Amino acid sequence: MQSYSKDLELGGSPHIFTYEELEEATDGFSASRKLGDGSFGTVYKGKLQDGRVVAVKRLYKNNYRRVEQFLNEYYELYIVARQQAGTPN
Repeated sequence: MQSYSKDLELGGSPHIFTYEELEEATDGFSASRKLGDGSFGTVYKGKLQDGRVVAVKRLYKNNYRRVEQFLNEYYELYIVARQQAGTPN
């Protein structure tokens, strides 16, 4: 199983998934996969083709402000992951 922490240790960057990949991983954003609602969207449990289980956040609306806030949230999580992996930001 591939580890994102290992990717970060090697200086890699996070993989950006296509909408189709995420749709497939969540069975079309099925209600049975819903974990909850966050400030920017609904969170679903997904399973990638390689078997990894992931949480997928689907934004409520595609407007600039929400996308900007979501990307800030993503960046904060990315920084934490890199710090845990022991790599510089």
